[in-house]
Amino acid sequence: MKRFQFRLEGLLRLRKVQEDAALRALRECNRELLEVDAALAALAAERAAEVTALRGLEGAVSMAMVLAHRSHLNTLNRRSAERAEERVRASQAVEAARRAAEKAARERAIVERLRERRYAEYLEVARREEQAALDEVGRNRHRAKERERAAR
Repeated sequence: MKRFQFRLEGLLRLRKVQEDAALRALRECNRELLEVDAALAALAAERAAEVTALRGLEGAVSMAMVLAHRSHLNTLNRRSAERAEERVRASQAVEAARRAAEKAARERAIVERLRERRYAEYLEVARREEQAALDEVGRNRHRAKERERAAR
């Protein structure tokens, strides 16, 4: 019997490549989300330090110093808002990449299950052919013994 050959092996390889690419894209999106989260945390820490510094001002405090702290706080707040928007976009990108990776995995699994079914069918046909060959050998032996008995 000839060797098992899955006619859609090329499609299976393509599906695996697509799944790998989707997983790489998901990892990249997750990395970007983590970077945005880290930037947001750094801004929050910087803002907290600035608020503490503003509250800690004592003695003769000039209006220019208070305005400088306020200006810096406003800048930090604006940058935090921008980063929060980036986080929303990054989170949406992660979700889209996750859905794409799940779809790619499903499509690969479909072709793999088809391959497994075809291989099981191949094994069943091989088993039947082997059994038929064994039956033929058995019949030939039986006929040879019958001829031998009849010849005696």
